[in-house]
Amino acid sequence: MRFIKRMPIMIITIVTLLSCKTIEINSKKSTITDFTLVNGEPVVDVLINNKILKLYIDTGADSVEIALKPEIIKGIGLKETNEVSKSMDIEGNIYNEKNYKIPEITIAEKKFNNVLVNEEKRNFVEYDGIIGNKLLCKYALYLDYQDKKIGLINQNEIGGYINHDKMTNIKYTKNNAGIILLTNLNGKKFNILFDTGAVVINNENAYGLIRNNEKSNKSLFETSQDDANIVIYKDVEISGYKFEEMGFMKVNLPDQFPADGLIGYNILKDKKIIVNYKNNELYLSRKWT
Repeated sequence: MRFIKRMPIMIITIVTLLSCKTIEINSKKSTITDFTLVNGEPVVDVLINNKILKLYIDTGADSVEIALKPEIIKGIGLKETNEVSKSMDIEGNIYNEKNYKIPEITIAEKKFNNVLVNEEKRNFVEYDGIIGNKLLCKYALYLDYQDKKIGLINQNEIGGYINHDKMTNIKYTKNNAGIILLTNLNGKKFNILFDTGAVVINNENAYGLIRNNEKSNKSLFETSQDDANIVIYKDVEISGYKFEEMGFMKVNLPDQFPADGLIGYNILKDKKIIVNYKNNELYLSRKWT
């Protein structure tokens, strides 16, 4: 059995910077709806051209509004723009991707107009595509992994979703990968990418991935449970908040990958989270198992 069921769709768009000002949005009252958890990834229904598509929420795709597989783009008849994006996946592969425009889409009962679509060429992408931070940042993102609920929360309503007695406020920084958590592991500092597309399975000790400075002969997708190299950190602190011991699997990351590692589903699977993009804040429920 493969140790890594799904790896994050780490997208670094080389020519585009994150902006929350390019899309017209419907500012109706915040709503909460269901998502499906598939292999640890939050998958939500998206209405595009009167068709329901399955896209997953990927906070590791910072410069993307949405990305769709070429066959999906062809099937719904999108209009191509003259722009081409360049992106890189977590293994360092570079892709040239056509761009398209969608007049309107609906996610969690929120309508977005004039949405930019990247062509999704990565052959390890499941479902119809992804939703990235460049679209999500129009609101605050609410994810409840226990009850499988998602919400796109209006900025003036965030306070009603935060339980300060049961949630920790973690400040984050940004780079062209996305949400970066300043992390201290056994006294050493690391920049860890917060990525809802990152799933490490079949090992209860592994909460994420971390750069292997002693390069392995195997790629990320060739790593199996039997040869996984798990390192356990006893002293873990993320943006000033102390956690219990945490394990990371050592993996090869390309030199140009702008983070030292990733965390995702394995740390989130029993939690509620709120990403307040406007203030660079992550709220995380305190239950830790």
